[in-house]
Amino acid sequence: MVEITQLEDAIWLVADGRGSADDQALIVAGGSTSLALLDRLINQTASDLDSVRNLPRDVRDQVAADFEDTIASLRHVAAAVRAPAGARSFERRVEPTGRGPG
Repeated sequence: MVEITQLEDAIWLVADGRGSADDQALIVAGGSTSLALLDRLINQTASDLDSVRNLPRDVRDQVAADFEDTIASLRHVAAAVRAPAGARSFERRVEPTGRGPG
């Protein structure tokens, strides 16, 4: 059985692009437990995103963008877990947002 703490650590590492093949294998082995944990992390991060909407604009935009990127990364990990073994990829291509500084 996969320990939840280990699984969550592996999810964050993979979502941040720092996970190893062992981390990826642990997440896949976690199956439905991984997906339930990913769902919880996505919902928690979305709630955190909602809470930053009231920050002053000079910091809000960057903080919101960071939370949005985190949600996208977690969703990508969830999609990789759901994908058939031969089509599974944890590597995420990040598209430029076109947002400039300020």
